Amino acid sequence: ADIWCKLASEGGGEVDGWGFSREQCNSAAAEIWLMCGSAGGTRSMQGTCRQDHSSKECFIKALSLDRKNACAWSCLAGQGGGEVQGTSYSGEACQIKAATEWCNLGAGGGGEADGQLHSSNDCYIKALSLDPKNACAWSSLAAKGGGEVKGKNYGSASCHSKAAAIWSSLVAEGGGEVG
Repeated sequence: ADIWCKLASEGGGEVDGWGFSREQCNSAAAEIWLMCGSAGGTRSMQGTCRQDHSSKECFIKALSLDRKNACAWSCLAGQGGGEVQGTSYSGEACQIKAATEWCNLGAGGGGEADGQLHSSNDCYIKALSLDPKNACAWSSLAAKGGGEVKGKNYGSASCHSKAAAIWSSLVAEGGGEVG
């Protein structure tokens, strides 16, 4: 992780003949921190870092490098939340952030997360498994024809209805945030 961070601080560079941008270097370092956190912290990953870090510290480091990392937000939620770049997030807030990032990944046509390739539908379904009140994910899933969320199959019309109900409740409450 330290090597990728150093390369990022230099604006990117070359590794084994491959060119990497600053953003790609930060993303690579974030993935390493995420792996360390998932393995129980750096104590269990001999030689990875100069000092020991808990799982929670690893997830926070991953997010300090890549705030769009849905998996790191999910993992930090599982740790009860934490402070990322000076902002304190509860476990629930981390879960909502994770859902939002999954939805954003879906809006971009899907992509790689957690070492796997995910379709846009997979991303919307993952977002809804984390935050069933994410109206944007319901609307997007509706546009894709629906899908199975938490073991229940929703067609396009059902997804539209879920989104509409969330929007209506926000209007009745005088506004609010939507994932």
